[in-house]
Amino acid sequence: MIETFRGIWRFAGKEQRNIRRSVIACFLGAVFHMFEIAAIYYTILALLDGKTGPATAWQALGLLAVSILGSAVTKYFSQLQQTHAGYFMAANKRVAIGQRMKSVPMGYFNDRSLGNLTAICTSTMEDLESMAGAIVVRILAGVLHALVFSLGFMIIDWRIGLIFLAGVVAMLLVNSRMLAMSRKYSPERLAAQMRLVDAVLEYIQGMSVIKAFSLSGRAGTSIED
Repeated sequence: MIETFRGIWRFAGKEQRNIRRSVIACFLGAVFHMFEIAAIYYTILALLDGKTGPATAWQALGLLAVSILGSAVTKYFSQLQQTHAGYFMAANKRVAIGQRMKSVPMGYFNDRSLGNLTAICTSTMEDLESMAGAIVVRILAGVLHALVFSLGFMIIDWRIGLIFLAGVVAMLLVNSRMLAMSRKYSPERLAAQMRLVDAVLEYIQGMSVIKAFSLSGRAGTSIED
Protein backbone atom coordinates (compact mmCIF):
# COMPACT_ATOMS: atom_id res chain seq x y z
CA MET A 1 0.00 0.00 0.00
CA ILE A 2 2.81 2.39 0.86
CA GLU A 3 4.57 1.73 -2.45
CA THR A 4 1.33 2.33 -4.35
CA PHE A 5 0.87 5.59 -2.50
CA ARG A 6 4.43 6.69 -3.27
CA GLY A 7 4.02 5.89 -6.96
CA ILE A 8 0.83 7.94 -7.27
CA TRP A 9 2.39 10.75 -5.26
CA ARG A 10 5.35 10.94 -7.67
CA PHE A 11 2.98 10.76 -10.62
CA ALA A 12 1.01 13.74 -9.27
CA GLY A 13 3.90 16.13 -9.82
CA LYS A 14 2.68 19.72 -9.54
CA GLU A 15 -0.70 18.56 -8.28
CA GLN A 16 0.74 17.34 -4.98
CA ARG A 17 -0.23 20.67 -3.47
CA ASN A 18 -3.91 20.17 -4.29
CA ILE A 19 -3.82 16.61 -2.94
CA ARG A 20 -2.28 17.91 0.26
CA ARG A 21 -5.05 20.51 0.59
CA SER A 22 -7.69 17.85 -0.01
CA VAL A 23 -6.22 15.67 2.74
CA ILE A 24 -6.18 18.58 5.19
CA ALA A 25 -9.83 19.29 4.36
CA CYS A 26 -10.67 15.61 4.94
CA PHE A 27 -8.95 15.74 8.33
CA LEU A 28 -11.01 18.78 9.32
CA GLY A 29 -14.09 16.95 8.06
CA ALA A 30 -13.29 14.06 10.41
CA VAL A 31 -13.08 16.50 13.29
CA PHE A 32 -16.50 17.91 12.40
CA HIS A 33 -17.91 14.37 12.14
CA MET A 34 -16.89 13.82 15.75
CA PHE A 35 -19.34 16.57 16.74
CA GLU A 36 -22.14 14.16 15.76
CA ILE A 37 -20.80 11.58 18.21
CA ALA A 38 -20.42 14.31 20.80
CA ALA A 39 -24.07 15.32 20.33
CA ILE A 40 -25.25 11.74 20.81
CA TYR A 41 -23.02 11.26 23.85
CA TYR A 42 -24.18 14.55 25.38
CA THR A 43 -27.84 13.65 24.81
CA ILE A 44 -27.44 10.22 26.42
CA LEU A 45 -25.73 11.72 29.47
CA ALA A 46 -28.47 14.36 29.75
CA LEU A 47 -31.19 11.71 29.60
CA LEU A 48 -29.45 9.65 32.26
CA ASP A 49 -29.25 12.72 34.49
CA GLY A 50 -32.91 13.52 33.88
CA LYS A 51 -32.18 16.76 31.99
CA THR A 52 -34.90 16.63 29.36
CA GLY A 53 -35.57 20.36 29.03
CA PRO A 54 -35.25 22.50 25.89
CA ALA A 55 -31.73 23.56 26.83
CA THR A 56 -30.43 20.03 26.24
CA ALA A 57 -32.20 19.83 22.89
CA TRP A 58 -30.82 23.17 21.73
CA GLN A 59 -27.28 22.28 22.74
CA ALA A 60 -27.47 18.94 20.93
CA LEU A 61 -28.94 20.70 17.90
CA GLY A 62 -26.08 23.20 17.98
CA LEU A 63 -23.50 20.42 17.93
CA LEU A 64 -25.26 18.74 15.01
CA ALA A 65 -25.52 22.03 13.11
CA VAL A 66 -21.78 22.64 13.52
CA SER A 67 -21.08 19.08 12.38
CA ILE A 68 -23.31 19.28 9.29
CA LEU A 69 -22.11 22.73 8.21
CA GLY A 70 -18.44 21.95 8.79
CA SER A 71 -18.65 18.58 7.06
CA ALA A 72 -20.39 20.11 4.03
CA VAL A 73 -17.79 22.85 3.61
CA THR A 74 -14.78 20.58 4.08
CA LYS A 75 -16.28 17.90 1.81
CA TYR A 76 -16.87 20.45 -0.94
CA PHE A 77 -13.35 21.84 -0.71
CA SER A 78 -11.78 18.37 -0.54
CA GLN A 79 -13.69 17.09 -3.58
CA LEU A 80 -12.81 20.22 -5.55
CA GLN A 81 -9.08 19.88 -4.89
CA GLN A 82 -9.15 16.12 -5.39
CA THR A 83 -10.90 16.37 -8.76
CA HIS A 84 -8.59 19.14 -9.93
CA ALA A 85 -5.54 17.08 -8.99
CA GLY A 86 -6.84 13.93 -10.70
CA TYR A 87 -7.61 15.49 -14.06
CA PHE A 88 -4.67 17.88 -14.22
CA MET A 89 -2.04 15.30 -13.22
CA ALA A 90 -3.21 13.13 -16.13
CA ALA A 91 -3.36 16.14 -18.47
CA ASN A 92 0.18 17.18 -17.57
CA LYS A 93 1.44 13.64 -18.13
CA ARG A 94 -0.27 13.45 -21.53
CA VAL A 95 1.43 16.69 -22.55
CA ALA A 96 4.78 15.35 -21.32
CA ILE A 97 4.31 12.16 -23.35
CA GLY A 98 3.43 14.23 -26.43
CA GLN A 99 6.55 16.33 -26.02
CA ARG A 100 8.69 13.22 -25.67
CA MET A 101 7.17 11.64 -28.79
CA LYS A 102 8.33 14.58 -30.88
CA SER A 103 11.96 13.54 -30.46
CA VAL A 104 11.76 9.74 -30.79
CA PRO A 105 12.61 8.03 -34.11
CA MET A 106 9.75 6.89 -36.35
CA GLY A 107 10.78 3.27 -35.85
CA TYR A 108 9.48 3.53 -32.28
CA PHE A 109 5.91 3.51 -33.58
CA ASN A 110 6.31 0.08 -35.17
CA ASP A 111 5.70 -3.36 -33.62
CA ARG A 112 2.50 -2.46 -31.76
CA SER A 113 4.04 0.41 -29.81
CA LEU A 114 1.50 2.83 -31.26
CA GLY A 115 -1.34 0.79 -29.79
CA ASN A 116 0.41 0.62 -26.42
CA LEU A 117 1.04 4.36 -26.41
CA THR A 118 -2.56 5.12 -27.39
CA ALA A 119 -3.90 2.80 -24.68
CA ILE A 120 -1.73 4.48 -22.06
CA CYS A 121 -2.88 7.97 -23.06
CA THR A 122 -6.57 6.98 -23.16
CA SER A 123 -7.75 4.00 -21.09
CA THR A 124 -4.91 3.92 -18.55
CA MET A 125 -4.82 7.69 -18.07
CA GLU A 126 -8.59 7.75 -17.72
CA ASP A 127 -8.36 5.30 -14.84
CA LEU A 128 -5.63 7.36 -13.22
CA GLU A 129 -7.36 10.71 -13.55
CA SER A 130 -10.57 9.38 -12.04
CA MET A 131 -9.06 7.24 -9.27
CA ALA A 132 -5.44 8.17 -8.50
CA GLY A 133 -6.18 11.38 -6.61
CA ALA A 134 -9.08 9.77 -4.79
CA ILE A 135 -6.91 6.83 -3.72
CA VAL A 136 -4.22 9.05 -2.21
CA VAL A 137 -6.75 11.25 -0.44
CA ARG A 138 -8.73 8.27 0.87
CA ILE A 139 -5.61 6.56 2.18
CA LEU A 140 -4.33 9.58 4.07
CA ALA A 141 -7.75 10.85 5.07
CA GLY A 142 -8.76 7.35 6.18
CA VAL A 143 -5.76 7.12 8.47
CA LEU A 144 -6.39 10.58 9.90
CA HIS A 145 -10.11 9.84 10.23
CA ALA A 146 -9.33 6.66 12.16
CA LEU A 147 -6.94 8.53 14.45
CA VAL A 148 -9.46 11.27 15.20
CA PHE A 149 -12.28 8.83 15.93
CA SER A 150 -10.01 6.56 17.97
CA LEU A 151 -8.99 9.49 20.14
CA GLY A 152 -12.60 10.64 20.47
CA PHE A 153 -13.88 7.20 21.45
CA MET A 154 -11.01 6.72 23.89
CA ILE A 155 -12.04 9.96 25.60
CA ILE A 156 -15.67 8.78 25.79
CA ASP A 157 -14.89 5.19 26.85
CA TRP A 158 -11.66 3.25 26.40
CA ARG A 159 -13.57 0.01 25.73
CA ILE A 160 -15.45 1.58 22.83
CA GLY A 161 -12.12 2.92 21.59
CA LEU A 162 -10.58 -0.54 21.61
CA ILE A 163 -13.55 -1.96 19.67
CA PHE A 164 -13.16 0.79 17.09
CA LEU A 165 -9.42 0.12 16.79
CA ALA A 166 -10.14 -3.58 16.26
CA GLY A 167 -12.41 -2.60 13.37
CA VAL A 168 -9.67 -0.41 11.91
CA VAL A 169 -7.19 -3.30 12.03
CA ALA A 170 -9.69 -5.62 10.33
CA MET A 171 -10.30 -3.02 7.63
CA LEU A 172 -6.55 -2.70 6.98
CA LEU A 173 -6.21 -6.47 6.64
CA VAL A 174 -9.04 -6.61 4.11
CA ASN A 175 -7.60 -3.68 2.14
CA SER A 176 -4.19 -5.35 2.04
CA ARG A 177 -5.78 -8.47 0.58
CA MET A 178 -7.66 -6.41 -2.00
CA LEU A 179 -4.43 -4.68 -3.00
CA ALA A 180 -2.68 -8.02 -3.42
CA MET A 181 -5.44 -9.23 -5.73
CA SER A 182 -5.27 -5.98 -7.71
CA ARG A 183 -1.53 -6.39 -8.22
CA LYS A 184 -2.16 -9.91 -9.52
CA TYR A 185 -4.82 -9.08 -12.11
CA SER A 186 -4.06 -5.46 -13.09
CA PRO A 187 -1.21 -6.37 -15.51
CA GLU A 188 -3.53 -8.78 -17.33
CA ARG A 189 -6.22 -6.13 -17.59
CA LEU A 190 -3.73 -3.55 -18.84
CA ALA A 191 -2.35 -5.95 -21.46
CA ALA A 192 -5.88 -6.73 -22.66
CA GLN A 193 -6.63 -3.02 -23.02
CA MET A 194 -3.48 -2.50 -25.07
CA ARG A 195 -4.26 -5.44 -27.35
CA LEU A 196 -7.77 -4.12 -27.92
CA VAL A 197 -6.60 -0.60 -28.79
CA ASP A 198 -3.90 -1.98 -31.08
CA ALA A 199 -6.47 -4.17 -32.87
CA VAL A 200 -8.87 -1.25 -33.31
CA LEU A 201 -6.12 1.01 -34.68
CA GLU A 202 -5.00 -1.69 -37.07
CA TYR A 203 -8.57 -2.18 -38.27
CA ILE A 204 -9.19 1.56 -38.77
CA GLN A 205 -5.87 2.20 -40.53
CA GLY A 206 -6.50 -0.68 -42.91
CA MET A 207 -10.15 0.17 -43.58
CA SER A 208 -9.55 1.03 -47.23
CA VAL A 209 -7.84 -2.30 -47.88
CA ILE A 210 -10.56 -4.18 -45.96
CA LYS A 211 -13.29 -2.60 -48.08
CA ALA A 212 -11.42 -3.04 -51.34
CA PHE A 213 -10.86 -6.77 -50.87
CA SER A 214 -13.97 -7.57 -48.76
CA LEU A 215 -11.95 -8.72 -45.75
CA SER A 216 -14.29 -7.43 -43.05
CA GLY A 217 -14.91 -10.89 -41.60
CA ARG A 218 -11.26 -11.81 -41.37
CA ALA A 219 -10.16 -8.38 -40.12
CA GLY A 220 -12.64 -8.38 -37.27
CA THR A 221 -11.24 -11.57 -35.76
CA SER A 222 -8.49 -9.86 -33.75
CA ILE A 223 -10.94 -7.35 -32.29
CA GLU A 224 -13.38 -10.09 -31.33
CA ASP A 225 -10.55 -12.03 -29.65
